[in-house]
Amino acid sequence: MQRLRQPLDGDDGFTLVEVVAAMAVLAIASLGVLYGVLTTVRLTDDGRARLVASGIADEVVSEARATPSDELGALETTTTTRTVGGRAYTVLRSAVWQPRTGAGSPCDSGSGAAFLYKRVSVRVTWADMGSTAPVRTDTLVAPAAGGFDPAKGNIAVKVLDARARANELVTVTASRPDGPPVTAATDEQGCAFFNQLTAASDYAVTISEGGSVDSQHALTPVRSPLTVTAGATTAVAVDYDLAGAVRLSAPSAAHPVPSTVGVGVVSTSLPGRRLELGGGTWPVTIPWLFPFPAGYRTWLGTCWDADPEAKDLNADGSEGTPFWPGAVTAPVAAVTAGTTTPATARAALVDVVVKRADGQPAVGVQVRATHPAQTGGRGCTSGETHVLGTTDATGTVRATMPYGAGWTFTAGTSTTGTIQTLEPSATYPLTVAVTS
Repeated sequence: MQRLRQPLDGDDGFTLVEVVAAMAVLAIASLGVLYGVLTTVRLTDDGRARLVASGIADEVVSEARATPSDELGALETTTTTRTVGGRAYTVLRSAVWQPRTGAGSPCDSGSGAAFLYKRVSVRVTWADMGSTAPVRTDTLVAPAAGGFDPAKGNIAVKVLDARARANELVTVTASRPDGPPVTAATDEQGCAFFNQLTAASDYAVTISEGGSVDSQHALTPVRSPLTVTAGATTAVAVDYDLAGAVRLSAPSAAHPVPSTVGVGVVSTSLPGRRLELGGGTWPVTIPWLFPFPAGYRTWLGTCWDADPEAKDLNADGSEGTPFWPGAVTAPVAAVTAGTTTPATARAALVDVVVKRADGQPAVGVQVRATHPAQTGGRGCTSGETHVLGTTDATGTVRATMPYGAGWTFTAGTSTTGTIQTLEPSATYPLTVAVTS
């Protein structure tokens, strides 16, 4: 029988594989413990922040409840910041008259709604709250008996952004020529409410917020005249949002745009509202655009026939046929609130080749392009002339031009030139021969 060998004292211990496996198990277990600790710390911090935010909200509500009943008109929508324990909390307090109809906002209550009390809502947020929900609380405060004068009326201003969402904390001012202005901020529902106004027909409402425009591209839109009727509410709706911009580039770096050529822009959501801007150094920025979700079309030139999709006028003033039937639809630049969108201008690329009477290139000669004035339509009512530049060693000037009918290209001191129509469907660059 074979005897089993007794292990030596030096053979005790673990193999390397066993050690590595044990370390891996320990690491996995440690990660779980660490995750649990971090989660506990985060939840504790979130809980502490919510507790502080709740205290702030209760304090703001208590302040509102302490407002004397005859001073509720001065209780308005405000936003403030409070710092507790090194953490900043943003407090939005909205104070809105509550209509008897049960509508959530006086801006949606209808003309003849009566108002029984004021709803004060408080929302508290903080910078590092992550997915934690804001702290909210509200209360109702009632005016003193007889606090509403039936001989007076109200103005309710509803402010929405480009996507029809409530635009809060926008400054709204109601004024009359012979009285002091009254200012309020829109609440979470985009409503600014002015109550107990003297009945009159000469009120004006002004909306203002840095960097914003309305759908007509006005920075501080005014709605007037407004009539305030005793016992009734005059409703005003305004689309107002942070402005966007379009950074417009020329279609070809080899074909400069004359500095005197302007640009045109129109929203596909508001085709009747064209904007025209003067020339400058390219690329050019078209600022203060309302961020319509549908975007904007842009083109080079300010005459109507420079727009590839524009229509002429009939003799009776009605809109007629397109200047360029069958023109390819222009690409749309999507404009987002607070951002600048790059786009390329639709235009004609022209190579003007100038020769002397003997057929040799005319070098160093100035080239001009003139668009004639048009009567009886809207093509180019006042006409325009642009200097395209000076011919190079080959007698050539390259330029980016607006579309249009009957452009006349002249060179040097010559008063006669070559007439050329620049239409959107042509193949560009287009060569125009001119004699100097």
